[in-house]
Amino acid sequence: MSEDQRHLLDDHDEFMEQLMPYPRPPPRYVQWSRLIWVLHKEANLPHQSRLQVS
Repeated sequence: MSEDQRHLLDDHDEFMEQLMPYPRPPPRYVQWSRLIWVLHKEANLPHQSRLQVS
């Protein structure tokens, strides 16, 4: 996993924390959500730094 992907996963986890602080979503849901998040970000925002991603 690349450094950029790790940053994306951190962003995802922060987002999930705000979206669903309680109850915690099931692990399988989080796995899929992370996968989709990373693929989506990489597909759409290859030229932007993570600081510009709102």
